[in-house]
Amino acid sequence: MSERVDLRYPINWKGRQITAVTLRWPSLDQVRRVQALGASAEHVLQFIAITTGLPRPAVDLLDLEDIGGLKDAIAKFFRYQPKR
Repeated sequence: MSERVDLRYPINWKGRQITAVTLRWPSLDQVRRVQALGASAEHVLQFIAITTGLPRPAVDLLDLEDIGGLKDAIAKFFRYQPKR
């Protein structure tokens, strides 16, 4: 499962403008590693890095509004119900 999310406030990373990211379903190992960080802002930012493939320093450039939108989109993954 994946979902494209348009950034309301694009970022520039290494000479490239990023206007959208694609969230992808994380592996169980990735979820476990992020959960080990505990509930914190770092937890959310690391999860965004993992699910978008953006380097962690690039995630730091995201606007708070975009971070909130990505956090909400990631939360949908955990409510995902496959079609039967």
